Amino acid sequence: MSPRLAAVFLSAVPIGMLALTMVLTVERWTDSLAAAGTVSALFSLGNACGLGIQGALMDRLGSRIVIGIAGVACAASIAAFVMIGNAGGPLWLIAALALLAGSSIPAVTSAVRAALPEFLEGDGDKAASYALLSVLFQAAVTIGPLIVSACLLFATPDAAGVLAAVVIAAACLLFVAQQPPSRPHIKRDGAPSRRPKWPSGLVTVLGTASAVGVVSGVFVVALPAIATRTAAPALSGLLFAVLAIGEVVGAFVYGARNWSWRRREQLGVFLLGATVVFSLAVFAALWPYWLVPAMFLCGMAIAPISIILSILLDDVVEPGELARAYSLMVAVSLAATAAASALTGAMASIISSPVLLLFIVPASISVSYAWSRWRKDTLLSGAGSNG
Repeated sequence: MSPRLAAVFLSAVPIGMLALTMVLTVERWTDSLAAAGTVSALFSLGNACGLGIQGALMDRLGSRIVIGIAGVACAASIAAFVMIGNAGGPLWLIAALALLAGSSIPAVTSAVRAALPEFLEGDGDKAASYALLSVLFQAAVTIGPLIVSACLLFATPDAAGVLAAVVIAAACLLFVAQQPPSRPHIKRDGAPSRRPKWPSGLVTVLGTASAVGVVSGVFVVALPAIATRTAAPALSGLLFAVLAIGEVVGAFVYGARNWSWRRREQLGVFLLGATVVFSLAVFAALWPYWLVPAMFLCGMAIAPISIILSILLDDVVEPGELARAYSLMVAVSLAATAAASALTGAMASIISSPVLLLFIVPASISVSYAWSRWRKDTLLSGAGSNG
C-alpha cells in the first residue's frame, strides 16, 4: 500500500502549486491580474470536470491506463504552458493549455480511494485508512504553495510550473509501476445493477459535499479581505496554514477512534458541531487574531465530515462505481468552491465589513445538516465504523 499512498502524496502536491503558479506566471507575462485570475479559474474548472470524466473512465477501463494517459497529457500541457507563455504566445492559447492541464490532473487519489475496499476487512480499517488518505492529500496540498514560495526565492514562477510537471510525471510513474493492471468491474451472468446510476444516497452525499466546498470558497475570499482590512495582509497566509493543520489533526483524531454510531448519525452530529464552531469563528473575526485558533478548530470540525462522506460512498454505490462516485464528489465540492468564491467576491464590494461574509459558512453547513437529516433514510445502510 505504501507506494500507492506515496503516489497520492506526490500527485496532490502540484494541485497546491498550480493555481498559484498560474496566477503568478500569467500576471508576469501579461501584466494583467484579471487575465491571471481568468486563467487560474479555467484551470480549476478543468480540474473539476476532469475528475468526473476520469472517474467514469477508470470504472470502465481500469485505473492504470487512465492515470498513465492523464499524467502524460497533464505534464505535457504544463510544459507547453510555460514555454508558450515565455515565448509571448497568445493569451487564448495559454488559457486553453491551463484548461487542458486542469482537466488532465491525474485522479490518483480517486483511484486509490476506489481500490481501498478491496484491501480492507472491517469498517474500523476503513475509517483509519480514509483518514490517512485525507491527511496525506491535505498535507500535500498545503506544501504546494510553500514550494512555489521557495521557487520564487531562487528563480521565477516558471520554475514552479516545470517542477509541478516533473512531480506529476513522477507520481504517475510510481502509481503505474505499482498498480496491477485493473479491469472494470463486470457483473456476472449479465446481472443488472442493484442500484440506479444516480442512487438517492449518492445524491445525499453530493449535496452535503457541496457545503464543504462552499466553506472553502468563502474562506478563500473572506480571510484575505479581513486580513487586509486590519492592515495585516500576511495574516491570511497564517490563517490558511492553521486551517490546513486543523484538518490534518481532525482527520487523525477521527481515524484513531472506533465509532459505535451509525455513519449517518455521525454525519449529523459533526455537521451540527461544525455549525456551532463556524458560528463562533464569525464572532472571533471581530478580533482578527482570534481567528488563528478559530481556524484551527474549523479545520478540525470539517475534516471528519469529509471522511464520513467518503466512507458513505461504499454504502450508496456499487463497487464498480466507486471511482466515478468519489471523483464526482470531489468535483461537486470544487464547483461549489468556485461558485462560493464568485458570490463572496461579488458581495465583498457591497457590504460594509468582510466579517459579514463569514456568516455564509455556518448558514451553508446548517442547510447541509437539514438536508442530511431530511434524507437520512437514503443512508440507511451506513453502519457504525466498528460494526
